[in-house]
Amino acid sequence: MSDNPFSSPSNDFTNSPMDGQGGDGRLPGLGYVNQINVIAILTLVQGGLLLIMGIACIGYGVLFANIQQFQPPGGGNAAPPPAVQQVMFWYMIGLASVSLVLATMHFIAGAMAFKFKGRVFSIVTFIGGLASLLTCYCGLTAIGLCIYGMIIYLNPAVAKAFEMAAGGMTKDEILKKFY
Repeated sequence: MSDNPFSSPSNDFTNSPMDGQGGDGRLPGLGYVNQINVIAILTLVQGGLLLIMGIACIGYGVLFANIQQFQPPGGGNAAPPPAVQQVMFWYMIGLASVSLVLATMHFIAGAMAFKFKGRVFSIVTFIGGLASLLTCYCGLTAIGLCIYGMIIYLNPAVAKAFEMAAGGMTKDEILKKFY
């Protein structure tokens, strides 16, 4: 151990007690591993926000496509030209499509994370979720989830926990292996 209080902690699992080097067989990093449930919940919440945004964008697309019907008789403002209506319709449908695909990805990643499965898929979802910046509705939460998710999911202890799950260990068995 270094005398430098600012040095990074050692996360080298090659000579760990799990490899038969003695000790009680437990690994450091329980604090990070316990955060997986929190991230799974936040991922599901982000998926819900994206779902709401996708549905709202579909509504806006329908509104822009039929805006002449919503003009009051003798109203002062004319409807936008048909070309603008078409552009806005397709823009909203495009945003809705992206939002709904991202919502689905977030729901799948969140559900898989509860079982310590799909680490790479979750990382891809966090990065892909940044596309929700286009909506300006889910952008800030997507940035926060991406940063928080990357800090946790790129931690060696968390990577080891996901490897253990891939090896057939249950969630409870994995949590007991960390301190």
